[in-house]
Amino acid sequence: MVTTLMTHSATESALVAFAKRGGYPLIEIEADLPEDQEWVFESNSQLMLDNIADQKIIISKAGNIFTNTPSLQHIQRAKNALNNTLRVHENNMTVYVCRTSVMELIRQQHTKKMAERKGLIHSGRTEAQILMETIVNSALVEENVSDIHFFVNENTGKTYVQFRKDGILTFRRNSENKSNIWNSAEVMSACSSMINTDAVDEGSSRKTFNTNEAIDASFTLSVACGVVKIRYAQVPSSYGFKVALRLHRDGSADKEIKDIGSMGYLPVQCEKIDEATESAAGIVIISGPTGSGKTTMLYCVLRHIPDTKAIYTFEDPIEMNIPGATQVRVDNETMNSSLSWAALSKNALRLDPDVIMFGELRDQEVAHEAVNMAMTGHLVLTTLHTNGALTCATRLNDLGISYDRMGDPNLLKAFIYQRLLPTTCPECSIALDDYKASGKNIKRLAQVNTLFGKHQKVRISNTEKNNPCSVCTGGVNGRTLVAEVAEIDHAARKFMSENKIIEWETRLLENDWISINVHAAVHILQGRICPMRVNGSLSEPITAQHIAIACRYLSGTTKNKGLV
Repeated sequence: MVTTLMTHSATESALVAFAKRGGYPLIEIEADLPEDQEWVFESNSQLMLDNIADQKIIISKAGNIFTNTPSLQHIQRAKNALNNTLRVHENNMTVYVCRTSVMELIRQQHTKKMAERKGLIHSGRTEAQILMETIVNSALVEENVSDIHFFVNENTGKTYVQFRKDGILTFRRNSENKSNIWNSAEVMSACSSMINTDAVDEGSSRKTFNTNEAIDASFTLSVACGVVKIRYAQVPSSYGFKVALRLHRDGSADKEIKDIGSMGYLPVQCEKIDEATESAAGIVIISGPTGSGKTTMLYCVLRHIPDTKAIYTFEDPIEMNIPGATQVRVDNETMNSSLSWAALSKNALRLDPDVIMFGELRDQEVAHEAVNMAMTGHLVLTTLHTNGALTCATRLNDLGISYDRMGDPNLLKAFIYQRLLPTTCPECSIALDDYKASGKNIKRLAQVNTLFGKHQKVRISNTEKNNPCSVCTGGVNGRTLVAEVAEIDHAARKFMSENKIIEWETRLLENDWISINVHAAVHILQGRICPMRVNGSLSEPITAQHIAIACRYLSGTTKNKGLV
């Protein structure tokens, strides 16, 4: 069944007229719906239709199409999806026109049934499920919690739970025993309950919980605070096993997508990113460590690509919805090899794409296919794990792309590197002149004073254990993005083709390039980031050169305003 929901501009009367004109049955109340429909909401076909038609079409295995919008084009796309994926002949398809209230009811009932199937709503859910639900829900209640960690010790029977908030791990107290200790057997049962409810509803393979094996899974969990997508990663250890849950709040993630500038990129960096992503062809790479916001940045860029472009994304898992894009979940674990990274990368060009996004360049085969796509007139967006923008060239070489090939003017457009650093709390931070260091911080304070002592706005985070501040955690209030953008121009291609990466960076800094250290220095000079703790988050220490460039940037006197 395909249901097309009505757009805001279309009226109910327009739907009635459309149904009459096309000879389609009109569904005005729930009782008019055909019985025993088997929905395919989690299929790639339905996800594609949701993106194209803004959730105004729903299909079922019976071959029915329900529409809430007077669009023959959307109906035809639904027919093609039914024919191509479910092998339903067009003669066996029926198109129904639905009132808006009926369409909303269908989706609401499906959401409820999915939650019931996972044991999240009915009273029969187990104690293990309730425990996991409680822990995840408490993480959602707090703002800016991105991950949950379980340290499960099978020898002692003790488990420790930590929340990563604003990039910092803190222990989660057990409300029952008023300590940081949790029962290992109970946590193991909670983890097992998640793995055992995984797979079928998410389209992945069924997994078996085993504390002696590494497990990678993803699923959706419904708790009191809402629906959350969870990426589950487990690894065995000498004492038991360790689990990390990455949380993606369903729906809210979409709302957090902003323009690049509001994410934290400087105006000169935004200009270069826009130039690169508006190219008709080439590769744009976003790099950074885990949890640095690479995926959010990718989605932000994709959302600003015109809907006249055919956009395909290949991801594992799909974390946010992109209207107008065809998003495909990669599956490397089942026998369905057609959805593996390698197979999808080879098949992508047959889909008539304009823009292709790979969640990550994971191996040589995918990297070479990405190069092939870029060289045949397509824009490719992807991510890498590196410690700088310029080292993307080194990583590409590790993946089998020669430095000489990188010198091709049609291949690479930009390397982007970003991190998230702790934001100094404005309420409890201390002026640099007033800060008194002790112990190991004395030497570090001397270095900070040498670099930043003459700048009045520099603030130090209050990390004292007895800090009474009610608006922060340990002197930190959120995270701030720092980044560097390397435009791949003629000079950059020459440096790469000759494998002179260090010389490339030297040349850029001589021309007041905003490296990630310079960007961090800009924030330090404005009192947003603490200089006492920043070096532990950067690959190299901030130097006097970085500070001088930052000062020139803030004063508008950079040597070369065309460079970022």
